[in-house]
Amino acid sequence: MAGGEANSYYQMPDGDGQKDYPMQPQQAYNQNGQYQQQNYQEPYQNGQGYSQPPPNYGQNFNPRPDMNGYDNKPTFEQAFKIDKPKWNDWWAGLLFLAVFAGYVAVSGIALQGYAATKGFNGGGIYDSNNDFGLDTNTIVLFVFCLAMAMVLSYIYVWLARAFTKQFIWITGIIHIIAGFATAIYMLSRKYWSGGIVFLIFAIFTVVCFISWIPRIPFSVVMLQTSIDVSKKFGHVYLVSLVGGVLATALGAWFSVTFVAVYVKYEPGANPACSTGAGGCSSAKVIGLLVFITFAMYWISEFLKNTIHVIISGVYGSWYFCSHNPPKNITRGAARRSLTYSFGSISLGSLVVALINMLRQACSIARQQEANSGNIAADIALCILQCLIGILDWVVQFINRYAFSYIALYGKA
Repeated sequence: MAGGEANSYYQMPDGDGQKDYPMQPQQAYNQNGQYQQQNYQEPYQNGQGYSQPPPNYGQNFNPRPDMNGYDNKPTFEQAFKIDKPKWNDWWAGLLFLAVFAGYVAVSGIALQGYAATKGFNGGGIYDSNNDFGLDTNTIVLFVFCLAMAMVLSYIYVWLARAFTKQFIWITGIIHIIAGFATAIYMLSRKYWSGGIVFLIFAIFTVVCFISWIPRIPFSVVMLQTSIDVSKKFGHVYLVSLVGGVLATALGAWFSVTFVAVYVKYEPGANPACSTGAGGCSSAKVIGLLVFITFAMYWISEFLKNTIHVIISGVYGSWYFCSHNPPKNITRGAARRSLTYSFGSISLGSLVVALINMLRQACSIARQQEANSGNIAADIALCILQCLIGILDWVVQFINRYAFSYIALYGKA
């Protein structure tokens, strides 16, 4: 039937080739082309005869499981969801764990040798019999410096918030004075290469600071805002405190290990050479010191960048979700940094650690050439050290924003 209706609709009729279509029920025209309104009964007029019930919008509504009500906030993982989570740069994470395990092994062996000769090296400041290398006095000095650095850093942050504008001015002026003072001191000591370099940097600092003066009010607002956000999200201070404590502990651990390697493997009148594993030689001391220095560079950079990723998650949530910040921000950012982004943080920290090792080696070589009076080599190494410093600044700049992106979106 339907096929017949379709054929009759498209089939051309006989005659003049035109088909008479039926009038539509809404309207009709007379022979003169005038419009005639059809008379229809309207049973729905005045509300009579309307049999359909009004819609009910409140029935059978079940919210999504992730909403849990209208007033509840989303979690950090829901606000910054990763579509396909994966462990990024996992090989760098495994290499970092291997280096850390090696550092622990070296430290354990060296500390065992140090403990076996504690009477020879002294248990305090004035009772050491060691006259050929580092001893307990060095450890006490390192611990004191680390503790003072931690206390002064927190005082520094408090002063930056209380006197922000004055703080920026005083800091800039101190940098200029310190640069000129260092240059004058080196020139007075006839250390020409270092004095000229510091003089150039001091003049460059003056020019930069003068150009920064119009931007100081904006810097004041930014610094105050960042500190106020830290107060609003108290976990920022907690993460900073935990990171500061861990950094201080790592610094103390490295200081003790550094001294213990000298005590354990330094040749000479050393009773530790006959205790524990291995003998004593200068090559072994140099090799182990290079390894533990590189390992501590990497470990400290990893700790710093992990704290940066966690705090970036907090600030990113405040910036992008200011009206409805997610809950469990710090916990979610920490979980992401220590799982999916663990390898990426290890890789970025490895690059910085290698650059720091190159700069340290360049500094040692430059000092040796300066002591031997080789001015040409000293100038060449000074230029190389500046280039390495610029490279370090570029890598740190890229890492700063890359780790912020990792904190929010978990990318490699």
